[in-house]
Amino acid sequence: MAKAKQDWPNDTEMQNYQYKKQVEAYNKICNLPNSSNYNAEILTQAQSDWTDDYEMQLYQYNKQLQAYFDVLGLPNTSNYREEILNKAKKDWPGDYEMQLYQYKKEVG
Repeated sequence: MAKAKQDWPNDTEMQNYQYKKQVEAYNKICNLPNSSNYNAEILTQAQSDWTDDYEMQLYQYNKQLQAYFDVLGLPNTSNYREEILNKAKKDWPGDYEMQLYQYKKEVG
């Protein structure tokens, strides 16, 4: 609530909204290890990038996890280019969204 009061000093409605959304995101993060798609490395990076913002942690985690699985699926595509993917992995270690973006941009 302290962060919400800081972000919205004169707006109790927005303070309550932000607090509620942060608590919801925090609870979802706490339950991530129980999912079959859990990836600790991605969660740790999101927590490092957004230390005080659970909504952004969850958002980044979900986006990176989806990109991670998309990257894993690339070898099954008809236009797969291993050398391009390897370069993207080297250029963006641990950032699956950027790996996927670079790969798709290079492949065209």
